[in-house]
Amino acid sequence: MANGSVFFSDWLANTYSVNLATGNLNWKDHLNNGSISGTPAVVNGVDYIAELGPPTVYALNETTGKIIWDNTITPSPYLGIWSSPVIYDGKLFIGLSSLGDEVDSSIVGQLVALNATTGAILWRFNAAIGAGGGAGVWGSVAVDTNSDAIFFATGNPYANSSSSLYSNSVISLNATTGSLIWYNQILQNDMLDRDFGSTPNLFSLNVNGSSIKAVGEGSKDGYYYIFDRSDGTLISKVYAGQIIGLAGFLGEGASLEVFIPGRTEQGAGNTSANFTCPGCGVLSAYFPTNKSVSWSLETTDIVGSVALADGVVFFGTQTGNLYGVSTSSGKVLLNSSLPVGIWSGVTVADGYLITGTSASSPSISNGAALGVYAYALNSTTRTTFSSSTGFASSSSAELSNSPTILVVWALTATAVALMLGVTLGFLVRRPSSNEKKK
Repeated sequence: MANGSVFFSDWLANTYSVNLATGNLNWKDHLNNGSISGTPAVVNGVDYIAELGPPTVYALNETTGKIIWDNTITPSPYLGIWSSPVIYDGKLFIGLSSLGDEVDSSIVGQLVALNATTGAILWRFNAAIGAGGGAGVWGSVAVDTNSDAIFFATGNPYANSSSSLYSNSVISLNATTGSLIWYNQILQNDMLDRDFGSTPNLFSLNVNGSSIKAVGEGSKDGYYYIFDRSDGTLISKVYAGQIIGLAGFLGEGASLEVFIPGRTEQGAGNTSANFTCPGCGVLSAYFPTNKSVSWSLETTDIVGSVALADGVVFFGTQTGNLYGVSTSSGKVLLNSSLPVGIWSGVTVADGYLITGTSASSPSISNGAALGVYAYALNSTTRTTFSSSTGFASSSSAELSNSPTILVVWALTATAVALMLGVTLGFLVRRPSSNEKKK
């Protein structure tokens, strides 16, 4: 969201600008014949978006949607961009990972920095060293502006080898030079897909009475890890089920609480007796200071990220349920059903909550209502955007499960598979192996 508009893209490489309050279309641009998996980043009048494959980064005029520059950042037909761009200090950061099956060890993940004004490549970091290859960068970076450091995580190796440096790791680089500051490799020879697929959180917490700047990252091995931001030392971890989406957090120091979206069945050999619903989603509230989970809520499957506002944590499920849950108690305050599944995260800003829907090919052919839905927080009207007529209509229909959260518009589009994040560049999920084969 920027300057009264919301920016998003769909799986068919269409990118949109829509009026935030009404849902009316400002502009639409078709970039190429590929797909778009990530969220745009809008900075200083420029809309930055990355195409999955061929892996191309675009800079568009925020007002008109016209292309300012574009750069295909690798000639490899096997690498793609699943994540979202992040802009910092005149640089754009984006990750590369496999487009298809993870079996070719010659495919190596990368983190690439571009000049945000010209699109010129400034530096590359190869995320795999050794015969194992792989180590795709599926998520976006998090930036510590005080230390000029960026943080990201990597995927598993693509070959069974004792040499697979930087795979299954959380990594810190100097943002200006791309030089390595530290890395912490959780698993070295992971052939069970127990890797990292999301974006780190940056926060401070208390450790033995001292305030520590930390970085947190969820893994598909079921654990949410917290590291010292300065040197990568592991501070703590908590089991929360397979973690694909980006966590959210409130507070800092002793009051820090992290809300972690997970899945109770994750195929990595870890289970928890606390989970009663196999194959479901679970949201866990974790206090790092005393290393305790204050509450957890089991739902249908969660693959997206969470957003927080006014004591409520919002998230969506693959069955199309949009939840709002009390951060203090875990009580469900909102459970709204959308026509098809929510594979993306949710965004909360300027009094609105935005989410996108997606579906499998059979559902698309059966006329599933794919698109973007906007909810107004503490509003009294509902507006539905019609893509066929191009105008909006209003009524006073409230969501039955919440008297203070209302649908204000819905923009439907063909084959929308959105990745809407809480902050610019936050990837909400890593694709499944079946999606990567499409």
